[in-house]
Amino acid sequence: MQMKTGRTPGNDHITTEMLKHGHKTLVPVLTQLFNACLTRQATPKHMADSSTILLFKKEQGVLAKLINLLRNIYTNAVSKVRVNDERVEIDIYRGVQQGDTISPKLFTACLEHIFRRLPWDDRDININGRCLSNLCFADDIALFANTANKLQQMASELNDDTDQVGLKINSSKTKTMSTTPLLNPIQLDDSEIEASDNFVYLSQLVTIVRDHTRKIRRRKQAGWAVFHQYRNFLTSRTVDMKYKRRIFNQCIKQATLYCYECWALMKKGRDIMVAAQRLMERAMAGVNILDKKTNDWV
Repeated sequence: MQMKTGRTPGNDHITTEMLKHGHKTLVPVLTQLFNACLTRQATPKHMADSSTILLFKKEQGVLAKLINLLRNIYTNAVSKVRVNDERVEIDIYRGVQQGDTISPKLFTACLEHIFRRLPWDDRDININGRCLSNLCFADDIALFANTANKLQQMASELNDDTDQVGLKINSSKTKTMSTTPLLNPIQLDDSEIEASDNFVYLSQLVTIVRDHTRKIRRRKQAGWAVFHQYRNFLTSRTVDMKYKRRIFNQCIKQATLYCYECWALMKKGRDIMVAAQRLMERAMAGVNILDKKTNDWV
């Protein structure tokens, strides 16, 4: 069972350790209970109760039975806010419990439902023989259009549909990118969307000009960031080199070459990566320029 231990139990005082040690006995009973909840489309009242502790921190189609079950879970739910030794009971009107694994699934299912309703079949663009109007990964969404007017219409339609389900597009984090200058900026709720010549999508730098040098420099910085995390271990003279290589291959190399399959690597970019690797290897071997050791020796 992949459950984290050492967590505070809920109002039922059942810890994760109890569930793990008693899973052979509990699994059949819980399975019967969950099936009964699904059949009746309701849950016991106390199953949705929770305790809330104030912590200061930084700032698809779905079956009708499942929808009704999820709705009923929190219909009569209450939460107890604990301030010092006092508990105040409050009703829950929206949202789910913090850490509830159903939360991201509800979010993606809601977005999927929105995009299926949008009439964008005739607004896609041809990319390598495939017609695309959007790319979606959780809340990272990219829209494609042949003209600024179509893009404005698509952005407005998406904004209107998300408003209807209680979601809000953050205009300050939204950017537009065009192969030609836009005569009129794209707007959302009377706010102009900032135009940019590049943006990062799923950790990948996307630019108009097909030059991966900037992306390669970003990956080099990511590799050095991981190297500095393990610097004491990697530069220690008492650690065997085979263990250093294992850290290098499993951590630093993976961070540096993330999505390298998408790169159009040219000599300049290759030289940048080779130079970074040689510097790391020299640091791991404890060799500096005064030692006059060649790269072949390293």
